[in-house]
Amino acid sequence: MARSTMAALIALTRTKIGDPSSGSPVFSDDDVQAALDAARSERYNEFLIPIYTYDNGHTIVYLHHYSRYGFWEQGYSLLDNALNAVVPASDELLRDIDDEGMGAHFVFSTSEFPPIRVQAGYAYDVYRAAADLLQEMIALQAANTFDFQPAQGQAFRLSQITAARQQLIDRYRMRQWPASIRLVRDDGVSEAMQKRIRDIGPVSAGVPFLTGP
Repeated sequence: MARSTMAALIALTRTKIGDPSSGSPVFSDDDVQAALDAARSERYNEFLIPIYTYDNGHTIVYLHHYSRYGFWEQGYSLLDNALNAVVPASDELLRDIDDEGMGAHFVFSTSEFPPIRVQAGYAYDVYRAAADLLQEMIALQAANTFDFQPAQGQAFRLSQITAARQQLIDRYRMRQWPASIRLVRDDGVSEAMQKRIRDIGPVSAGVPFLTGP
């Protein structure tokens, strides 16, 4: 059974893939949650971005704090600058990352001097999850997606639905979070060998009785 803290994220993802929960949905809430969990970023000890404003007495106050990630699950916990638990008056957890790199928005009723940090919380790459689900939807419905012409002058092109979904996939892939991988060349000098060369010189580095096995 899907977690209650995921209800808003599941509903948002369903909207993006055109699969409402009413009627006969293609995916269950558990399916959507599984796709989101595969695109989850666990946030621990993340410092929020503080935005200061002025109160009526022209004093700087820190009521607004932002995460660098958007689309948060409910149930997060925050700490103030003294490492005490603090609860915002309101939040915008489904806020997307804006042009300034700020995502989820946490609003406090009184000034909270930075840094405010996330003790624990989960953020989700909704666009990646939506694209993954759309690809699965295309595969599941491939057998029923075909064009036919029952009579002259009539044409039914169900393949257009697939084309539209593929366009959505392309758009969502462009907006999903960037990822990096570490590549290691096997035709170069290893880090261990580089250390040997630094320690005993390039000539002696290849001598087994000097360098060991």
